[in-house]
Amino acid sequence: MKAGVSSAGFSQWPETLGFGAIGDADLVRRFAAIVRGEYRAVGIHMALSPQADLATEPSWSRITGTFGEDPARVGALVRAYVEGIQGHPRHLTTSGVATIVKHWVGYGAGVHGFDGHNEYGSAARFTPGQCDVRVAPFLGAFKDGVSGVMPTYNILEGVTVDGKPLEAVGAGFNAQLLAGLLRGTHGFRGMVLSDWAITQDCE
Repeated sequence: MKAGVSSAGFSQWPETLGFGAIGDADLVRRFAAIVRGEYRAVGIHMALSPQADLATEPSWSRITGTFGEDPARVGALVRAYVEGIQGHPRHLTTSGVATIVKHWVGYGAGVHGFDGHNEYGSAARFTPGQCDVRVAPFLGAFKDGVSGVMPTYNILEGVTVDGKPLEAVGAGFNAQLLAGLLRGTHGFRGMVLSDWAITQDCE
């Protein structure tokens, strides 16, 4: 069953971008609480959502999975989603669904909107200060005790951490982004979950 694709048997709601257009955190919290009940009823205990990515590149194929382009709005709605689906504003409850906020960080900054799953879309290009803007929507989720974080796939260009340029490897393999920025600077202590099979075709 692909609950994230087929809605048969599940309640039907707008896509995430529709919630972003509405901009109502209480509605998103209510939606996520209903998702929690439906997921638990069929035995799903983890959700690979929400996306805290910013939709800043119109040709990017995953815009509909975001809450939009405004960092403050996206952050507020991501936080509401985490609270609703985990069952508490500060931690995962025993009746909650473990939640994986993604994609750390800058998936929406892919050059020409190409997808980072593919070699031709591997680069995400940042202008000065843009990394902080893309980190901001994650911070409320961290305060709410989100269960996990999924790294992005891209190699980030134009980003420095502690004054040093990033190593030119995908974010899921990047110690500066994960051990440094995520765990060190932002104190995240939850699970880091790589996307499926990122090591499968490593040479």
